[in-house]
Amino acid sequence: MNKITIFCDKVIEACWLAALVIAPLFMNFHSSVSFEPDKSTVVRSIALVMLAAFLVKRVSLSAAPEGGEPRPANAGRGVKSLLKQPLFAITLLLGLSYLVSTFLSVLPPSSWWGNYARGQGAYSLMGYFVIFAITALTLRERNQTRPTVRSYGRVERILVTIILTSIPVILYGFAQKLKLEVFNWDFSDRIASTMGNPIFLGSYLIMVIPLTIYLIIRSVKESGLAAPKAIFYIIILLAQVLCLVLTESRGPLLGLITAMFFFVVLSGLVFGRRYLSLGSYIAAALVLGFFLLLALPNTPFQGLKTSMGRLGQMLEAREGAAQVRLLIWEGVVKMVQSDSYRAVVGYGPEAMFVPYHKYCPAELITSENKITFPDRSHNEFFDTVITNGLIGALLYLALFGAIVFYGFNALGLVRSKAVLIGLLLLFGLAGLLIPIALGKTIFIAVGVPIGMVTGAGLYLLLCAVCPALCVILPERDDAPRSTLHDSSTLLLIALLSAFIGHFVEVQFGIDLTASRTYFYIYLSIFIAIFTQHIAPQVKGFFAVNKENAVSKQPSQPFSTMCWALIVILILSTMAFDFIYTQVSADNMEKVMRAMMMVALAWLSSAVLFYLLAKKFILASALSAGITGIFFIILTSFLPPLYIPTIPITIFFVWLFINVLVLAWALTRESPPQRGEARPTKLGGEIPNPATPFQVFSSILITVAVVFLIILTDLNPIKGDIIYKIGTGQEKEKQWEIALRYYEQATALSPDKGNYYGASARMCLEKYYAEKDPQKKRGWYDKCLDYLVKSIEYDSMNPTRQANMGRFYRVQGREAKDPDKRTANFTLAIKYYENACNLSSQHPALRNELGEVYHEMGRYDEAIKQYEKSLAISPDFSETHSHIGDAYLEKSTKPNGTGADKDNAARNYYEAVKIQARVMPDLREQNQEIMFERANVTVIKHYPQDYRAYYNLGRYYAGKGRRREAVELLEKALPLADEKTQAVISEMLEKLKTEK
Repeated sequence: MNKITIFCDKVIEACWLAALVIAPLFMNFHSSVSFEPDKSTVVRSIALVMLAAFLVKRVSLSAAPEGGEPRPANAGRGVKSLLKQPLFAITLLLGLSYLVSTFLSVLPPSSWWGNYARGQGAYSLMGYFVIFAITALTLRERNQTRPTVRSYGRVERILVTIILTSIPVILYGFAQKLKLEVFNWDFSDRIASTMGNPIFLGSYLIMVIPLTIYLIIRSVKESGLAAPKAIFYIIILLAQVLCLVLTESRGPLLGLITAMFFFVVLSGLVFGRRYLSLGSYIAAALVLGFFLLLALPNTPFQGLKTSMGRLGQMLEAREGAAQVRLLIWEGVVKMVQSDSYRAVVGYGPEAMFVPYHKYCPAELITSENKITFPDRSHNEFFDTVITNGLIGALLYLALFGAIVFYGFNALGLVRSKAVLIGLLLLFGLAGLLIPIALGKTIFIAVGVPIGMVTGAGLYLLLCAVCPALCVILPERDDAPRSTLHDSSTLLLIALLSAFIGHFVEVQFGIDLTASRTYFYIYLSIFIAIFTQHIAPQVKGFFAVNKENAVSKQPSQPFSTMCWALIVILILSTMAFDFIYTQVSADNMEKVMRAMMMVALAWLSSAVLFYLLAKKFILASALSAGITGIFFIILTSFLPPLYIPTIPITIFFVWLFINVLVLAWALTRESPPQRGEARPTKLGGEIPNPATPFQVFSSILITVAVVFLIILTDLNPIKGDIIYKIGTGQEKEKQWEIALRYYEQATALSPDKGNYYGASARMCLEKYYAEKDPQKKRGWYDKCLDYLVKSIEYDSMNPTRQANMGRFYRVQGREAKDPDKRTANFTLAIKYYENACNLSSQHPALRNELGEVYHEMGRYDEAIKQYEKSLAISPDFSETHSHIGDAYLEKSTKPNGTGADKDNAARNYYEAVKIQARVMPDLREQNQEIMFERANVTVIKHYPQDYRAYYNLGRYYAGKGRRREAVELLEKALPLADEKTQAVISEMLEKLKTEK
């Protein structure tokens, strides 16, 4: 091995450690979306560096060094043997199915790059699979004399990094709960931490908690329950569980309960404590019974249910968010059934949003101005069906089945393969066929996955009740139940529990950057363990034995330098997350909150390093000092003195310098054991000199990856940052300045659809404002050009078609020539009809089409469109107002009748009734005019009804027109029902006491 090969091996390890830090911790306040797209982009960059290191390493191993020395005998052996491993092969086939579905996608650009809000296109997905494959290969390689100890050290570093990274995530979650938020984000009483969504935070914690429990048990075994290290891990575990509970996310809590159930059951079976396993089934039945009682009406638990909030509604399918999921699944079933070709190959990654418009249930539009067209089904099984088709979905289920099978087998729990496989298949099929037989096809979403989990649970129950039937090894406490080292056995159980908990949770949520990154790194460790490449076999893990081999494993996973670099990466990421503007007296309070969290994270890392290595002064001083340097550099280039694209560039450079220095530090790890080659400065075998070919290839690959990272990762983030600056200028009505920013964003980002639309919007505003006819025509042409580009980029998106319809509608309004007016309105109708065909369940688009007919004076056709909108959603007040407007204007024409006025008043009254129940969000001037007209008309025709007075009173109060608001609310008060009177009285009291 030469120096290049050795260094590349350590770069790979540094990359997976960096991914474990970045995926949950990174966020970018400077960009428009802040969370998921930026997280996935940085993780993708890390995957590219890992791929570059792997390729350079392979080139170095494959090329014969100078002097004719042959390549190592084992070079390439790890790849071939892993490809023969079914679990590894299934995972790669799943990755291949994502590429195939992207190639066949209905929205190729979105499927490759990812949509604007998520960024989980095939390019990002391939990053996760690259991390998985290279990590698995690296952990498996046997190119050292004692690979088990080396591999064990690598896994130890992964575990400690996971615990360290969870600390700042938890701290920020607690800060949000205590109203010590650094930003102006509002998650109500729930917490989201650095994930941007409470569900995503819960999903991440499910992956972390089982491994924390593993470290607690191992620490207790090594040193006892009262040992400081065990106490530290217990405190972290309690904080993690509390943080998950504070998310108030039911899917993650259900996943955690499932993970803990399997953790205890497996531990009891494997380590000869059957009473733990059987007790877990009793406890599971009690927990299930408790939540069933909470779901039943009129039980003594109603008070407790109220105090538990969302968590008390765990099994209520028709409540709030659960109801929304069921409606989304209903549309998904229709979407899959409508196209047999797409049912097989899928629509492609990030492509659900557009075709789903046709199948969205009308009931999903639940309230005023809440038109919901989801981009995910909130169920990973259905998401995989939509993305990859049935072929990909079968691979997804096969992956879970293989994890369970190989995990149970490695633990010595599979005497008959047919029994376990049969139960997984039987209950999975039951989860498919029972909903179909009952006519509840939507429940296939959870039926198949939860059926497989149930099959795994019943198999373990058989193991507990009839061990002779299922368990290979004899039932003795002093005999290991698996062929693995006891510590590896417990780690395998922890990983298996995390997988099962994650599998349950994602059937009610969305699988994104943090959980996906952790899943695939865990899967790499999982494969390395059950293929016995981590540690040798020993006995009696739960026996009282101070000489247990666990304690003989390397107790210090990091050297002082490596530890300091990991902590620097964590603290630097926190500094970038929270320090987003120049420090001044105005924001000093928020800066102090941020610095307090950074200080607590640093202190926690120092305590843990002391507990692991009995020293911490040098590592803590190094991490604090170098992070301070980064802080000074970062704050020197923050807004408002500099544009925010400079800090993200600084962070990227800092991140990869950190990775390379960490790789150098890792080369000094793992001192040679007896019988190994003579050590060198790089630590390991005497290196062969690198050949010119190896050096040239290494430089070429490195340069290519650097350019790829800049063009496809750094530039898109910079583009979105510039876009956010442009939106600020747009709010200030600085149209031309905003346009310049939007054009810059378009040039930097490969995903241009959103930016084209924004640029067209600014050109249209300039068109309105321009007085010079020649310049006005220039803005017209430019706007039209951007709209055409947006449609060419994303032709199936109804929003793009509707934008073109709006453009021609404006031209029709402004045209003086009747023929031009008619021609523009006709084009507007054409594009609106395209949009309505693409999104047949969108009432607002149907209303806009009706408005075009209305402006053309074709009232009957306008009313026909509005009635189609009402058929989609009868609870949309704007539609009733539009019909009222059409009838009111029709009544003023020569062929108008008194019936038209009555129809107008009746529809206005329907609109007012909806508005009284749900106050509409009036964002545009025409909406405000329509709202006022409807309520004023109702007051004239229904003077004894409180609703119109009440609506206008609330509206005027929000506008600061107190006198008019008080007058109208006082008229509404005696007419209203008792419940509404209380609300009105409270509003009046507040208005009268305000100064």
